[in-house]
Amino acid sequence: MFLWGVATSAYQIEGAAENDWTEWERAGRLRERDARCGEASGHRARWQSDFALLPSLGVNAYRYSVERSVLEPEPGRFAEAALSLESERAAALRRLGIEPCVTLHHYTHPRWFWASGGWQDPRSVDGFRRFAEAVADALAPHVRLWVTLNEPIVFLLGGYLGGKIPPGLTSFSAAARALEHLLLAHREAAAAIRDRAPGSRIGVAHNMLEFAPERGASALDRRLAKQAERLYNLSLLERSPRGGWTGPSRGRAGCARGSTGSRPRTTSSASTTTAASTSASAACPARSANTRTATRWRAA
Repeated sequence: MFLWGVATSAYQIEGAAENDWTEWERAGRLRERDARCGEASGHRARWQSDFALLPSLGVNAYRYSVERSVLEPEPGRFAEAALSLESERAAALRRLGIEPCVTLHHYTHPRWFWASGGWQDPRSVDGFRRFAEAVADALAPHVRLWVTLNEPIVFLLGGYLGGKIPPGLTSFSAAARALEHLLLAHREAAAAIRDRAPGSRIGVAHNMLEFAPERGASALDRRLAKQAERLYNLSLLERSPRGGWTGPSRGRAGCARGSTGSRPRTTSSASTTTAASTSASAACPARSANTRTATRWRAA
């Protein structure tokens, strides 16, 4: 079945639940210091009428994210009413002939998440698995397409290397550790979803850019643009299906492989990951254009 759809994130359309981005706003860390998300477009109150517009756009799929700070207001405590609402919304999309595609992580986090160490802490992996289990338990009857992580490389660039979004760090070592735990979290979440919704297709939304040399006659610029393409666009796509990324603390992190639904073992490794690959595009004299997003789907 060919799917042609539209996509949103919860924070952009539902407004500001109390999460790390509301704290970021209050701290004046936005480009427009006084800007506030507020209720955004008010989607949470009028989601039914918004959904009714989707068929008029000529689409048959809709990717949207669930807000963890609403669904899990405290570590390990899930709001049943909020989960029921998400189930109701996914069922409504089905009745409209729209294929729901649910994103579990689209940059926002509960405030308590960073207090417990964030993505640098290995406990974030188990916590994300429990979150995926709760969401999959609620939505499995209605949802066949899942995105565990939205554009993790962009998140690392902005949050761990550029300091432009939460958590606002500029640390290569922190970015490397966060990358490892994000990939492990993807693997664990995918396994949890597959256990609860056999036949689901599960992937990561990966941002891609088209790189071109600033000076076309320069061999150095051409080489740097080629390396940026390889590192920013291709490395995550190519390495995850082959067993993952070698990380600094817990071994190899990657996608679950095969069709049995079992989790691949994490093997120890002395190799370390640096975040150099995620910053290459910003460091090299190459210009980027034509943003692309690719989703690597893994069938159960």
